[in-house]
Amino acid sequence: MNIVITAGGTEEPIDSVRKITNMSTGKLGAIIAEEFLNEWDKENWQDLSNDNMIYYICNKKSVIPQYPAHMKDHITIIETTDTDSVQNAIQDISLKETISMFIHSMAISDYCVQGAYKQEIYGDAFPTISNMIPIDTSSKMKSDNDEIFLKLVKTPKIIDGIKNIFQNASLISFKLMNDVTEEELIQTARNQVKRTKSDVVIANDLKIIKEGTHKSFAVSENSEILLNGKQEIAEYIVKFNRTLSKI
Repeated sequence: MNIVITAGGTEEPIDSVRKITNMSTGKLGAIIAEEFLNEWDKENWQDLSNDNMIYYICNKKSVIPQYPAHMKDHITIIETTDTDSVQNAIQDISLKETISMFIHSMAISDYCVQGAYKQEIYGDAFPTISNMIPIDTSSKMKSDNDEIFLKLVKTPKIIDGIKNIFQNASLISFKLMNDVTEEELIQTARNQVKRTKSDVVIANDLKIIKEGTHKSFAVSENSEILLNGKQEIAEYIVKFNRTLSKI
């Protein structure tokens, strides 16, 4: 059994030292990985097959799963930076391994930086690309500009292509929204189930998370299950995988 778990955030470079990133820590992905490793350890503690492997794709600043030393041969940590590097890591795995489950909890940046600009002449003119000059971002930009304008372009939606790469893998994806009704959260997650061919979408509301709880819904095509806390999310995913393995 080979499982891919993506965790944490991505970092899109502005110049050689500055980056655009997000608040994702990767803690949930780490807890999910730990739950799988603990499950494997309990079931096969005397004779654990080397066929069981977790490929944990994460940012170098992400939380790393904790596990007993004798389980170290059953998890591979793959460090990434930006969206392109995540795509490359996924492609590399697809060329080498058959994946049973793909758990995409990583917060991929929606935008990356295509260029940095400054106004050629300061005045009342509304700033547009046509009245700006590009700034060299191959090294650290100088800090003597009062204003810098960044051009952002959308990054590829990695989640939309996973089932094309791993056609026989079950897919767990995540949806984060902010300050919406439960009905809207669940419907948006169900739309993602259809669009991405996910088996389950774990739907979260950022406002609720910030209030100190992690109330989520595991949404499939025909049902939704309330989950409370990261640990319960991890236990649900491991149980869901166990059910699929018996089919």
